[in-house]
Amino acid sequence: MVEATGQVLSQAQLTARVGWVLDMIDAELELLLFDRYTQDGLALIAGGVAADGVKFPSNAWMMMRRLHWTADPDDAVCDRVRRCIEEAAGRTLRSAVDRHELIAGLLATWPKDPDKRTPTEWAAMWKAVPDKTDKTTLRNRTRQIAAYLAEHGQLPGGLIDLEPEAHHGRAWLLASADRQLVSLTRPTPDRAQLRVKLPTIDHPTSVRTGWEWVLITVTLPPTVPEVATLCTPTLRIVGGQVRVDLPFVITTPTAPLTGHQRALGVDWGINTLLTTSFGWLDQDQVKTDGRPYHFDAAGAATKSDRLRRQREVLQIKIKRHAALLTGLAVTDPRAVKLAAKTVTLQDEIDRISERQSNLHHQLAWAAARWLVDLAVATGATAIFFEDLRTLEPRHPNASMNARIANSVRGEIVTATRHLATKAGIALSTVPAGGTSSQCPRCLKELHHQRSASDPTPGFRWAVCGHCGHQGDRDHLASERVVSRGLAAQAHIQVNRTGVRRCAKTIDIKVRRQHKTAPTPKQNAHRARSTRTIPAIKRPAGDPETNSTELDGEQYTVLPELSRRQRRRRRTVGRGFHTGVHTLWTPQIPRTRRTPAINNA
Repeated sequence: MVEATGQVLSQAQLTARVGWVLDMIDAELELLLFDRYTQDGLALIAGGVAADGVKFPSNAWMMMRRLHWTADPDDAVCDRVRRCIEEAAGRTLRSAVDRHELIAGLLATWPKDPDKRTPTEWAAMWKAVPDKTDKTTLRNRTRQIAAYLAEHGQLPGGLIDLEPEAHHGRAWLLASADRQLVSLTRPTPDRAQLRVKLPTIDHPTSVRTGWEWVLITVTLPPTVPEVATLCTPTLRIVGGQVRVDLPFVITTPTAPLTGHQRALGVDWGINTLLTTSFGWLDQDQVKTDGRPYHFDAAGAATKSDRLRRQREVLQIKIKRHAALLTGLAVTDPRAVKLAAKTVTLQDEIDRISERQSNLHHQLAWAAARWLVDLAVATGATAIFFEDLRTLEPRHPNASMNARIANSVRGEIVTATRHLATKAGIALSTVPAGGTSSQCPRCLKELHHQRSASDPTPGFRWAVCGHCGHQGDRDHLASERVVSRGLAAQAHIQVNRTGVRRCAKTIDIKVRRQHKTAPTPKQNAHRARSTRTIPAIKRPAGDPETNSTELDGEQYTVLPELSRRQRRRRRTVGRGFHTGVHTLWTPQIPRTRRTPAINNA
């Protein structure tokens, strides 16, 4: 709504006005980055001080003005919008500085054979690259430099040769502005009101007449508590609508880095999505109760796999249409028809991808909620995930690669970190090498087979030939993860974004806590309901109308399910349940129509 006149703006009008501002920002941002995204510019920012010897301020737009790298838009653009442009440019350049320093360190110590470095070359490389650089980033950047060397026959001069353009997102960063451009209030617990200046025309000619205040009402989700402090948002346009990225801050207990005695170890399983073990420190050894905790999402995984197959079939059709369009004129009726079909198929692919993304999002947050609740119930103060980035994927099977690519592991870690921080639980990752291949009891090599009774080589069951210990592959790996996390707490590192990871691998043997008391007996009818419901007898139906009458009411006889429908009913929804479970209510049982038998 326009504040001065009370005019209510439609979604299309609001999108158009925000789009005009984004066009201004993109145009000036490209010019600013084109002049400053150079080796000398990145080296100057990496130094951390200006020409007068004063350190750069924390705000990116203030750093840009200290260097006199300011935006120069039209006079109709206010100074606060210029701040937003300079803030976006400064953040883009600062993010490129980290890559610039890493590439410079790798080029300075480039070996003869990057795949087989000597211990001396490894030591020189670690000394040249920035601190807290993980092996995964080093491996990826080394491959990037090697690909450039193979293509051009010489090493690149720096980051600018590897990435000639500075990529930036299309967003309006209002965090760098003040109340002259934007303000945010929360009149009710479930609503926030954003007051921002927007242009009235595409290219305004005056700051006073071409801009006006607009009030935008934002509905807050129930996950935002009333005690949360709302921060200045960022505006984007997604799918023809204005999206408000609204951060908020709440006070949470700070989880310590070290000193954890009870923790959970999480393994990314092959049999199930998550397999968790609970362990605790007992003097110099790690003990566990030997009970596995599984988060089985077979139903959601089946749905995701089905959507993936549908998308792949449509992509094959699009490739076929592209091959048929080769050699045809644009005005050819066959080319016009194929182009229209291609657009329709692409729209369907986008719709399927959105459905799959929503499914993965719901699955990730359900798994995170289950994991944090399990940690609270067991009294664990830390959760340790295995860091799969430290492994090299070696799956020649195309279907296995597709399953791994469609996983939601990264989103699960992000959601778990968010919920665990609220509960005061620390979350960290540990190296994943050897967690599934070594025995948690004696640290010897494991033999993998199909099951406990089937010695055929497989993935599900693990047997130790040294100590004789055996169990589910994922369960044994989760015990290794919790032992590594508890043993290497002193080597946990925290990066600038607050993400914790353990950079060192310390393997200790896991011992199982022996029972000190007999297992209590459980009532066999404990899980059953004490209320009994009498069975409803149903008379045979009329074969002509396929219906029957019971107690004066008409019921329709349900047809018999096919084999495919029965199989799908058994698979979809299994192991992944959310929402409120209602009590069972008596239903009319189905009756099967017996076919007539021809005795002749």
